[in-house]
Amino acid sequence: MAQPGISSKKISCGAAMLLILVSILVSLLLIEAVVFLQPALVPRLVRSSYFQPGPEDYSPGTALHDKVGYAYAPNLTNHVVPFEQGSYAISTVSMGYDDIGFRDDGLNAEPFAVVLGDSFVTCVGVELEECWVEVLEEKTGRDFANMGVSGYGPNLEQLMLAEYGLPLKPKLVLWVF
Repeated sequence: MAQPGISSKKISCGAAMLLILVSILVSLLLIEAVVFLQPALVPRLVRSSYFQPGPEDYSPGTALHDKVGYAYAPNLTNHVVPFEQGSYAISTVSMGYDDIGFRDDGLNAEPFAVVLGDSFVTCVGVELEECWVEVLEEKTGRDFANMGVSGYGPNLEQLMLAEYGLPLKPKLVLWVF
C-alpha cells in the first residue's frame, strides 16, 4: 500500500514541475510580445541594445552612423545640450575623419593615447576645458584623443577603437568602464 502513495506523489511533483515550466515559458513569451509590440515601454538604454535606434534614442549633437550606430555629429560648434543642472556646450573635431565628430580639442600630431568610454569619458555636463581628459593632456603635456560617446557600452566602444582609435596608432589605450 505504501507503493501507490509514493508513485502518486511522484506524479503530482512531475505535474507541478511541468506546470511551473509552462507558466515560466508563457510568461516569457508574453513579455517578449509586449517588448516587440510596445517598444516604447522598454527603458531607452535597454531598448538601444535590442532595437535599431530611432530619433528619440539620440542625445542632441549625435547622429546616425553607419559603422558605430550613432556618434557625435561632425563639425559642431558650441552646440548647446540640455542637462539636469542646465546645459553645456559641445564642439566636435574630425581628427582626420569626415564622417564622425569627437568631443576633443583636436590633435596636434599622432596622439599618445586614445580614450574610450561613455559619458564619463566625454564629460557630460562639463565644459571641455574642465573635462578630465583635457586636464590629463595639460598635466602630462601629451595629446589624448577623446573618443568617448555618451551612452556607449563595451560593444560600441570596441567598434570605435577598431574603426577610429587604432588607425591613429596610439601608444596607449585608456578604456574607461
